Amino acid sequence: MDPRENDSYSFKVVENKERKKKRLLVLIVASLIGAVNGQSYAYGVEQSDLLKLYAHSRIVNDKQYQCFYQLITKESNWRVDAKNGSHYGIGQMKNAKYGKLDGFSMVDWSVRYITKRYGSMCNAWRFFKAKGYH
Repeated sequence: MDPRENDSYSFKVVENKERKKKRLLVLIVASLIGAVNGQSYAYGVEQSDLLKLYAHSRIVNDKQYQCFYQLITKESNWRVDAKNGSHYGIGQMKNAKYGKLDGFSMVDWSVRYITKRYGSMCNAWRFFKAKGYH
């Protein structure tokens, strides 16, 4: 076994390549959707549309995606530049580093955080509806 296969740097490189492939796929799908609707990419697809497609590629279960969609819509309306006091981005996290990430990374961070803290997107959405925050 090559020692580089187990070190964290090699894993990050592979992870970044996979993320780039998924982003490219999202852009291609978005372009196709725009073309089918008779719109060009520049005029027909917004960043929030790309983020929604990307989030759905990360959350395959449609019910869980719908819960995530509702949560992010309530928190920030899918705006990467959203800010509420000391909370930033689409997931309204308090970490200042999160506020400097691109939208795709915000989706990744939000999915990881919600999964770790609540176990599922729907659990987080239920918590949000009961408490008004997550």
